[in-house]
Amino acid sequence: MPRDNMILKLLDEVMGVYRQILAHCYLAARGSAERHHTRGISILKNLIRNYPESAFLNLFRMYRISFWILVDLITPMWPTEPGAKTPPYPIYQQVAVALYVLGSVGSGGQERSRIALNISKGAVGIYLWRTLTVLSNLLPKYVKWPSVEECARSAEQRSRAGGAQEIFQDCVGFVDRSIIVLRDKP
Repeated sequence: MPRDNMILKLLDEVMGVYRQILAHCYLAARGSAERHHTRGISILKNLIRNYPESAFLNLFRMYRISFWILVDLITPMWPTEPGAKTPPYPIYQQVAVALYVLGSVGSGGQERSRIALNISKGAVGIYLWRTLTVLSNLLPKYVKWPSVEECARSAEQRSRAGGAQEIFQDCVGFVDRSIIVLRDKP
C-alpha cells in the first residue's frame, strides 16, 4: 500500500509539471505549425539581436560585428528559392543556424540545434548546406596556399630568425606546409 501511495504521489507531481509546461505553451497542439514556426523565429532573433556579446560568441563562435560582416559579404551570393511554398528564414537567420550547428560541441548537433532553436530538422540541414556552399565559393578569394617559392622564402626567414624550434617551440607545422621535427611526443 505505501508503494502505491508513492507511485500516485509521483504521478501527481509529473502531471503537475505537465500542466505547468502546457500552460506556458511549450507543447504545441497538432496543426499549430505556424505558431511553432513563429516562435522559432523569435527565439533565433532574440539570440542574434539581444544576447550579450559573450553569449553570442559562445553560441555562434564569432563576434556579432564579424557575423554581420559575413552576412553582408555572402548575401549577394545566396541562392534563391523560386516556387517555394513558404518563405525561408532571412539570410542572417539561416547563417546563424549554420554557425550554431557548426559550433555545437559533441554529437547530435543538428538535432540539438533543432530543439534549441525550435525549427525543423530539415530546415537545419538545408540552412547548414546553403551556408557551407556559399562559404566554399569564397575559398579561392580568401584562402590561398603559398607557392613553392613563398614556402622557401618563409623557411629562410625562420632559419635567419633563430630556427623554427626556438620561435615556435610547441608548434607541429606551418600553414605553408613546412614540417617541424618534434623532439618530444605531443
